[in-house]
Formats: sequence, structure tokens, C-alpha cells
Amino acid sequence: MSFQETSHERQLVKRRSYGHGMRMRTAEPALDAAPIAVLAGAEAGSVGNTFGRMFNTLLPQRLTDSGWAGLTIDQINAIMAHLGRLGGPMDEGSTSPPVGNSNIPAGYTFLGQFIDHDITFDPVSQLSDLLVGTGFTNFRSPGLDLDSMYGAGPDATPYLYQQTAGNYGKFLIGESSEPRISRHHRQKHFADLPRNAENVALIGDPRNDENLIVSQLHLAFMHFHNEMMDLLAAVGVPTDDLFDAAQAHVRFYYHKVIVDDFLSQLIDPALVTHIQTHGPHYYDLSVKDAYMPLEFSVAAYRYGHSQVRGLYKFNDDKVGPLFMFGASDMNKPTTYVLWKHLFNTSTTVTPVMCRKVDLRLPSILLNLPFFPPTEPVRSLAARNLMRGRVYDLPSGQTIANHMVANGLMAVANVLPPSAEISATAFTETPLWYYVLEESRALGSGNRLGPVGGRIVAEVLLGLIADTQKRLLPAGFTPLVDLNDTTGHFMMPDLLRVAYPVPGAAPFEYRVQPRDTLTRIADKFGTSVADILAINPAITNPDLILVGQIIWIPGDSVDRVWPLS
Repeated sequence: MSFQETSHERQLVKRRSYGHGMRMRTAEPALDAAPIAVLAGAEAGSVGNTFGRMFNTLLPQRLTDSGWAGLTIDQINAIMAHLGRLGGPMDEGSTSPPVGNSNIPAGYTFLGQFIDHDITFDPVSQLSDLLVGTGFTNFRSPGLDLDSMYGAGPDATPYLYQQTAGNYGKFLIGESSEPRISRHHRQKHFADLPRNAENVALIGDPRNDENLIVSQLHLAFMHFHNEMMDLLAAVGVPTDDLFDAAQAHVRFYYHKVIVDDFLSQLIDPALVTHIQTHGPHYYDLSVKDAYMPLEFSVAAYRYGHSQVRGLYKFNDDKVGPLFMFGASDMNKPTTYVLWKHLFNTSTTVTPVMCRKVDLRLPSILLNLPFFPPTEPVRSLAARNLMRGRVYDLPSGQTIANHMVANGLMAVANVLPPSAEISATAFTETPLWYYVLEESRALGSGNRLGPVGGRIVAEVLLGLIADTQKRLLPAGFTPLVDLNDTTGHFMMPDLLRVAYPVPGAAPFEYRVQPRDTLTRIADKFGTSVADILAINPAITNPDLILVGQIIWIPGDSVDRVWPLS
């Protein structure tokens, strides 16, 4: 569900000829709940690196749509460009009635994007090609294993991690170019993704820095991992085992967020429960390696583009379009997210909501700013439609009727082509467009319908089951219980762990060039006396060394401020 489309991704591959994310998985250790230890050499199994088809027996739209069959590729592309053009029928800014809000907080659009970047990356296909058959390379392992964050681990990708004793395996956290935010935030330290001298984020997947919200969400998961290492150390996990134990726990709770929170808001809970109880009907990994279905990645999971708002409230002071912050802005002290505006983290503030999933997209996505002026197709809607043609997908009606024949949905829920589709030569609906129309017609724009919902739920639930089978021991039980009273773990719960309540514990700071204790105390809104009180090893307050680790009082930096 990336917003920055292929030309940007292709440049990533040109700069990284090894193919970002193409590493083959080897055995990864997994946490054994009893005793407290990490099993060395636990078999991870194999993971495919291909795109494939969930509905490989169904004919593509080019063969079932009588209107489509008589057109040339240029004519088909012209129709799709017309449907998705700026000012056209899919442009939220030029249609009526106005698109309303859904009942899903706006942060879940970007959680969906974060999940997408964890499992799929296609940097090489061209909109002019027709790709039939299967076996296209996925440049991301199709497992919900957070390799987009973890990279290849602290040994193989050490630039992502702290290497000092006691902190080995914690993520390196960057900071703003000016660590003072404002008096309003008591001049708190502002964390950012670590960056190089050209302000490029040093993270497992550069796409997670393409907009401020997904950038800060990636940072929150990094904080969550670091906090998990501390929590596990506190219950006795040996230092040498902390990284592997934390990684296992983070993956476990990440999966719970997807099931307990993300899917439950997006898809009819009865459908999710049915798939969990009876297993997937189409995405069955019991006899094959995990793969990335094209019906998911090219169509159904791109529902989130319709959720994007024209404007976002990033923090109390910044309101604007999604891409208002460029690369040079990302580490400025005023460039940050207050999660209360995007998730239910506050008891006094209601977050803004996603836009409804329907046939409308915000105008900014129909004229993407990343492309050069010579790029003829700048509309994400048009590109999505063309990509469905490139990958030879079945129409929405073809898949819906197939599900009816399998007894998985009612025939009354099969939608005819919309008025906009009927006005073209098409007699059937491209799958991505159908998923949007289905949500509007059957889910009031709040939930996906039976076709889109089943595709998304079967793939995510299937990938969770496969990832846990490979990377967690059977019967895995977390050593740290973070669930709420109902046994659920939601995105606001993850954020609260990532940003602990002030005063809960001191935290570490690495001394930088030109630092003095006075400057450090001023930076974090504390005092030299308070710092010395919890750093008895500092016997001379006028002598601290660059690179030295000192503790900062936990109540001096409101690390919960992104929530409040």
C-alpha cells in the first residue's frame, strides 16, 4: 500500500543492486518460554520470494470482459487514465456528495502501509508490460517477520543497531537537528529515525520514510523493540539472549495487533472468525511455501489509498497534506507526530478518522509529487488500475461469482459494474475498483466487503500462521504479558509500551561532541544534580567523555508526549 510508486522504488534498486530485502531466510533462533532461554538453531523453514495467484484457475479480465477484449492496450490504458485522472470520477475534490469519515482512526491507514512494506516490494514491473503466469520476484520476504525493520539482524546489518555492551541489539535512535521542541513540550528531546549526512533514514526499508506518519510509526516499533529488551532483561533473560527473545516477542505482539485490532476494524469479525476456525479457502500454505498473491498486493490491499485524507493533524501545531514534509524536514524539531490525533491513545482527544473506503481518492494521490514532469501517469488511481491489467488479474465479478460457487458468499452480494464503469467499454469491473465499490456498497465505507475482506484476511492470517510456525516454537508463551484485561493487544497498547509513562524508569544517553552536563541537563529539561544522583560513577561533573553512556532521570523527559 505504498503511496510512492514504482519510479521511486526502481531508483532504490538501482542504488542497491543487491536487491533490497532479497536475502534468503536462514534458521532463526526462537524463544522458548520455559526455561528462560533462546533455542539455538530452531528450524525456520523456507520462505518463497515470488508473487503468485490465489485464483490461478480463473480467467483474467481480458478474456472474460467482452468490452475489454475488443480494445488495444492503449485504449484500455486510456480508459483507466480517464477513470483515475485528476478532476475525474475518482477525485474526491471534484465529486459530490463529499466523502465522509469512516469510524476507523486515521493511523490505521499507515499501520496498513507499514504492514505492506513488511511483506511486498515490486520495484521492477512496468505499466506497459503484460505479465502473465506466475513466479515474479517479490523483493521482500512474504512473512510478517518485520524484516523491514530488523534487516538481517545486528551482526549482518550492524548500522541499524547499538553495539555497546548491555545494549547490543537495541536499535539506534536518531534525534532532531535541534533537540529543543518548544516550551509547550518542556524542551523535550525529540527522537527521529537515524539518518546519514544527507538526511536519508538508515532503516531496513527506505519506503518507511516516505511520509512523516509511517516514518514515525517505524520509529515507534523500534522503540517497542528496545523497551521489550529492557522488559525481558528485568524478568531474567540472559544478556546474550536478549535480542532474539525481544525479536520473538515483538513479532508475537505485532501479530496480535494485526488480528486483535487491524483486521477487526477493517473486516467483518464473523469472516475473520470463520477463516480462523475453518482455515483459508484460497490462500492455503499447508502444501506450499509462502508467496505473495497478486490479487492481494496489486488490488485488494490497495484499499487503503481510498482511506487517505486530504489533510492530517500531525501534532498540535502542524496541519497539512500527507506529503507536506520533504526529506530535508524529517529531522526538524517541529516535525513529529502526536499519536493522539491518529490513534485512540488519549481519553480526552478524539483522533481524526480515515476517509471511507469507496471510489474516491484525495486529489494529492491523483497527481503524485514524486514523478518528474515527463511522467505521463501521475495518478495513483490510474496506476493501480493499469497494474491490475499488467498482472492479468480476473475481474471483481469473476472472483465474486467464484466465491458464490464455493458457498462463501451470497449471490445477492455480487455487484454489477458501477455507473462509472458502465460508461466505458468495460462490461466487468477491474478488481481494485471492485474492492472499493464493494466496501462502499456493502460495508458503508467502514469495512471491506466479502471479496476484498476474504482476500485480505486470508493472506494476513495465513502469513501470521506461517511466520509463527517458522520463527516461534510450538506453544510459545510470552514471558511479558502486555495484553489488556480482555486478552487483546491493540495498537494504542503497543504505543504505550514504546513510549513509557514519565518517571517509569531512567533512560540512557550517549555523550555527544561539545556536550557538558549542563548542556545535557538543559537539553532534557532536568538538572545536573538530578543527573549526578543516578550516575554515581561520575565523580567529576566537569569530566565526561564523548561516547560515554549516562543515565537521564525518567521523569525529566516526557517520553509519553507522542501520545498525549
